[in-house]
Amino acid sequence: MNYLEFKFKVSPLVPYKEILMYELGEMGFESFTEESDGLNAYIAEDEFSEDQLSELYLFTDDSVQISFEKQLIPQQNWNAEWERSFPKVTVDDYCEIIAPFHEKSTDCEFSILIEPKMSFGTGHHDTTFMMMQLMRQLDLSDKLVMDMGCGTGVLAILAKLEGASGVTAVDIDDWAFENTLENIERNNVSEIEVLKGGAEKAKGKSYDVFIANINRNILMRDLPAYAETMKTGADLLLSGFFITDFEQLDQKLKELGFSKVNKVQRNNWCALHYKK
Repeated sequence: MNYLEFKFKVSPLVPYKEILMYELGEMGFESFTEESDGLNAYIAEDEFSEDQLSELYLFTDDSVQISFEKQLIPQQNWNAEWERSFPKVTVDDYCEIIAPFHEKSTDCEFSILIEPKMSFGTGHHDTTFMMMQLMRQLDLSDKLVMDMGCGTGVLAILAKLEGASGVTAVDIDDWAFENTLENIERNNVSEIEVLKGGAEKAKGKSYDVFIANINRNILMRDLPAYAETMKTGADLLLSGFFITDFEQLDQKLKELGFSKVNKVQRNNWCALHYKK
């Protein structure tokens, strides 16, 4: 899958950079990096609509100036981009995410080696970081875990390192599917089932822990399907959306019989822990 990179320049930055990020997230943009003069945003090529972009409210607001450059980034180029800028990620003293050219630390409980074919799911994004923080609070020993929208497979790998008896990792993207298999092998973990697809791949199963780091629109659509595959008392960890999306997701989760355990946020992104 190819991605489009948009380099937006925003003036004034406050509060319009955050508003633009929210509006782009509503369009289906998956990842953002904040820059000193604006932000970079990424969306799958086949998900992008030129008409939707031109109709964004901010482009009609005279109080803000927004310009952008767009370029196509073929999937095979992600790894080269990543190698040029990939720093080690440390989630407290719990887990570090390293590349082949990093030295392994002795200060973290877990160390995960990742060499992604795409730039999402490496731990650099706030949502992945928060999901790891929430996972730390769970006892995953002997649990059956689903990682829906697995990306690089980093959360599935962490679940297995935490002692889960079985882990299933699912992603709709071909490269994510292949990359997860490769990263599982790099980290010498086993008993992780990797499937290409979406929520339908969980049908008929029964999980103790369900993890989904996906955008709000997909979560709102697929939460009922997730709920059907979770045992009573199971833990649900969600991220991939903004703090402003919380009320809508919370209402949906309550309708499905879930109760809130924890809500965390980082740079306007949100992660949730609910119990069934």
